[in-house]
Amino acid sequence: MNKHIFFALIFFYILSVNSFANSSLAEAPASPETSIAEKTTNLDSASAPSTKTWEELFKEKKYKEAIPILEQMAEKDKKMQQAGVLYNLGIAEMQTGNSAKALAYWRKIYSQYPTFPGLKEALIFAEKSGQVPAQEGSKYSIAKILKNISGFSVYLLSLVLFVFVASKFMNYWKQKRLAEEDSFAPEAKFSKLYFAYSFLLFILLALSLAKFYFDQQTMATIIVKEANTYLWPEKDSDIAYSLQAGMEVFILETKADWLKVENHLGFSAWIPKTSVMITDGSSYE
Repeated sequence: MNKHIFFALIFFYILSVNSFANSSLAEAPASPETSIAEKTTNLDSASAPSTKTWEELFKEKKYKEAIPILEQMAEKDKKMQQAGVLYNLGIAEMQTGNSAKALAYWRKIYSQYPTFPGLKEALIFAEKSGQVPAQEGSKYSIAKILKNISGFSVYLLSLVLFVFVASKFMNYWKQKRLAEEDSFAPEAKFSKLYFAYSFLLFILLALSLAKFYFDQQTMATIIVKEANTYLWPEKDSDIAYSLQAGMEVFILETKADWLKVENHLGFSAWIPKTSVMITDGSSYE
């Protein structure tokens, strides 16, 4: 029984360590003196490059002037510090009325740092503000669930459980062989609890494979008000279907300035790259 308690403690320890690691990675964003829910009061665009910092422009509520500065910062910094820049880019886009682009920036952060401070609230606010249509579909729904699960926890727990179950099976076969060779040796027994552990291992391995598969699926957000998709990567091609701002799609293929996407219902078509933003740091960008 002590072994089972010890194994359970390891299980919860891994979860807690992973949660702490994620939260410690998440840098608090620079906090402008405005809320993302505040309405824009100054939408003046810059006629010439601004010499002010984005923080100063935020205080003056000149969000359009701050956007190119933040975009340059995001291009230079591809690591964790970029998350803070993208977060503030989302605020600037939201304040200038582009909730779809704000949503795309925040989803991009979420794909790497889901515990980033204030991010979930920002995502909910952006989805409501942009009136993003509900997306339902088996592949899309599963992908969203699995992408939100910590891969570190799943893979490490699978490894720990595999070692545990494997050691029990080895001990069982060793005892069984000894019992066959020596009639006085105790009979080999395999606890039903170990079968439960084996079943849990099977579930974790299946979950690990599914997560690995969906983690390889690149997703993007529609950043224009309405995006037409085409049967072929040509503007004069027939229109396949339309996608609304804020909706998510899977990226299947790239060709010049076009991306082949799959919507939540499983239908694929081509769309101009300018209509979407990749939200998981993919090489498709």
